[in-house]
Amino acid sequence: MLRSLRILSFLLSLLLLSASSFVHAETLTFNDLVSSDGALYTVGDYRGFAFYYFDYASPSSYGEAFPGDNTTYLLSAYYPFEPPPYPFYSVLDQNGNPVDPSETPSFYTTDGQAFTLNNMLIAPTSAAISILGYRDGVLVDSTTSLAAGPDGLLTLNWTGIDAILFPNTLGFVGVELDTININEPVTPVGSTPEPSTFVLLGSGLVGLVTLARRRLSA
Repeated sequence: MLRSLRILSFLLSLLLLSASSFVHAETLTFNDLVSSDGALYTVGDYRGFAFYYFDYASPSSYGEAFPGDNTTYLLSAYYPFEPPPYPFYSVLDQNGNPVDPSETPSFYTTDGQAFTLNNMLIAPTSAAISILGYRDGVLVDSTTSLAAGPDGLLTLNWTGIDAILFPNTLGFVGVELDTININEPVTPVGSTPEPSTFVLLGSGLVGLVTLARRRLSA
């Protein structure tokens, strides 16, 4: 009986640990960022992410970045008053060249936790914009804005990253973003999804509770 209760306690601890680390899918629309005077303002920390070198803009003042969309969007700016840059200073791009985070528009998790970047809107430009995904300062994924569709939708499904950097976008070629979808489940192509961890743990708990009740009534 005592052994069963110990196992039950252990499984409950695992279940609580799994629940605490569970992340929820979320869409960052930035529509709650509104400036009454139509001026540009630094995004800073926003819903668990630090947006470095990014301001938010109103289409009524700065034009539509995405045709038919008159909601707030982000654009890279020149004066990053806040927050600090991505806290790794020896990062490399896809060609092995150094990238200076202090001179690079980026967004990263404020707590350093990994996330999944499913897709986002990126406005078309006259030149390809490099988009780099990092984890603890190490390059994990890379692409360019040319991979986006005609409507600007760029589907990535990058998992296990903590930052997105846009090198070489300060100057004449900037980057404009909107509607960033994160932490939606991603199933690898050609793989069969495994049973949920919560289902397995729940089944084990039910079995142990049933066993404990039988022993108590015996």
